[in-house]
Amino acid sequence: MHNIDNLPILFDFIRRIYFDKGSVHEKFLSLQELFPIEGAYITVSFEDCYKGALYTAGYNVGFKQHQIDLYESAQYHHTDPNNILPQQSKRAVSWQGAASSYTLANSSFLSLMKEVNLESGITLSYKDKFHEYYETYLFLNFGDKQVTSFHTDMAESIMPHIHHLCVEDLNDQRIENNKSFLTAREKEVLYWIKEGKSSWEVGTILSAKERTVKFHLKNIYSKLGTTNRTQAVLKAAHMGLF
Repeated sequence: MHNIDNLPILFDFIRRIYFDKGSVHEKFLSLQELFPIEGAYITVSFEDCYKGALYTAGYNVGFKQHQIDLYESAQYHHTDPNNILPQQSKRAVSWQGAASSYTLANSSFLSLMKEVNLESGITLSYKDKFHEYYETYLFLNFGDKQVTSFHTDMAESIMPHIHHLCVEDLNDQRIENNKSFLTAREKEVLYWIKEGKSSWEVGTILSAKERTVKFHLKNIYSKLGTTNRTQAVLKAAHMGLF
């Protein structure tokens, strides 16, 4: 159960996620008001099955750069139980509990975590049925403070809202990047194809020869990894190009 004194802070955090105009990073700064943490790190990933690509974004609130550099240089994300165990549970995973119970948590990893003050914390992983190709991780570093059941309950309560914000932000980034994926002319051709026009009709509308329209279509198929008009339109819509 949540401490009633913390409910206004919890509700204010959720309100900020949905209604504040600030950046995602600014919204995540308020995690420090919810928890007695030294740092938070949030990652979101999206697996694009059409393109065979993985898109990611990360948000750092208070983690020291040397902590991140040491962790990444040793490539501990492959064996860190705090990455692996949350995938198997919808509950928050304690760093101390995970490290003591998971066989891949070798002595060098545990020594490093102690050296950079990353011994006490929790990790959550979240997917939902509406965004099955998106996954969000939340890492909360409590430093030398004890993690309580209240902290884990609170983290589990806010996780769906954090996931929602991350998915929206990652999609915004993908759409912005995809705006330059096709040329202006290719976008025009694709738009009229979406409207059901033939190559000849598109050429008439754009004052271009039919073979020129077909040339643009060939380039569009190549860039999108598709083989026909229907696939191209569906994938372009999926990528936010319309």
